[in-house]
Amino acid sequence: MASESPLAPTPEVPGELRLRLIRAITLLASIFVISVCGLMWIEGWDLWRAFFFTLITVTTVGYGDEGISVVGQRFATLLLVGGIGTASYTFALVVQAMVTNQFAWRRRMQTRIDKLEGHVLVCGFGRMGRTICDELDAVGHPFVVIECDLSVASEAIERGFAVVHGSATEDGVLTRAGVKRASHLVCATDRESENIVATLSARQLCSKIQIIARAEHAEEIRKLRLAGATRTVAPFHLGGLEIANAITRPRVADFLASSTRARSAVALAEILIAADSPLVGRTLADCGSREASRVSFVTLERENGEALTPPRGGLELAAGDLLIAAGDPDQIGWMRDAARPFADEVIDALDPESVPAALPSEDADAPADAPEPDRAA
Repeated sequence: MASESPLAPTPEVPGELRLRLIRAITLLASIFVISVCGLMWIEGWDLWRAFFFTLITVTTVGYGDEGISVVGQRFATLLLVGGIGTASYTFALVVQAMVTNQFAWRRRMQTRIDKLEGHVLVCGFGRMGRTICDELDAVGHPFVVIECDLSVASEAIERGFAVVHGSATEDGVLTRAGVKRASHLVCATDRESENIVATLSARQLCSKIQIIARAEHAEEIRKLRLAGATRTVAPFHLGGLEIANAITRPRVADFLASSTRARSAVALAEILIAADSPLVGRTLADCGSREASRVSFVTLERENGEALTPPRGGLELAAGDLLIAAGDPDQIGWMRDAARPFADEVIDALDPESVPAALPSEDADAPADAPEPDRAA
């Protein structure tokens, strides 16, 4: 479940306006109290009739002759002069406070969005969009929802998500969502034309962004590719494949389904080795001997595009390598932190005193139970 976000439209009224509003409400309440007490004393009315007469007088509704005496009429004159003006001023301040609060939380949300870097734009908060947002939120990856339906956008806001209300086909909406700073754009709506136009607009605004678009038919896939989509996903096709795998390979299907969820007992992850990583120059056997003893290395893709499946334990990791690994989530997390220490702000991975404990140095004695160098970790 998403945690409460500071982007949610919480009441926020500026100090000066709040003070004026409190004074106006206090004055109006005082007029009501004085008027009710005065009418009960002058006319001998009960509490409800005095309050009702005060209310219809201040709101200028009237409702006909109330049979008031001459002294009561003189008292009502004072009420008309002071009460109506005070009530009008108070109501105006209430409307101003509501409008101010509406713009305040919108500015606060836009300020938060403007600070995001490398986030994901999710166009459409339907069934697919909700699933995508839930998974991204579970792993803590920043994202912004773009939704044109106000009621659906409000639902996303209530769940604590950053939202831009508007159509993803408009350049201004994409710009407000930070398309030029985003890493991915996901077109998850069920409208073919909107996905195509959003893909085309995003590609023109940012040539480097990765665009993943939902497609239903082969012709739609072709159009999305021409519009600039990096990858297309056909939900019904993938659903059919998953059902077929559940029939023919149920254990494999269960493993893949569990490993691709945000929270699972087995993690399947991509690990990119950065140039400043302490993993550079180490072999897979070294990594698998201690901190990554419960991790299996599936594929090692070199920077030049060469893919080694499965990689041998004696292969040395180099900057730019992409490692696909499966295993214990905690150890996968350690591998990610060590692979990109500066990006993930893992200072301990660069501490000279902690590196030998995490990865044995080349001249250190290998543990007795270490795997052979030429075996897969």
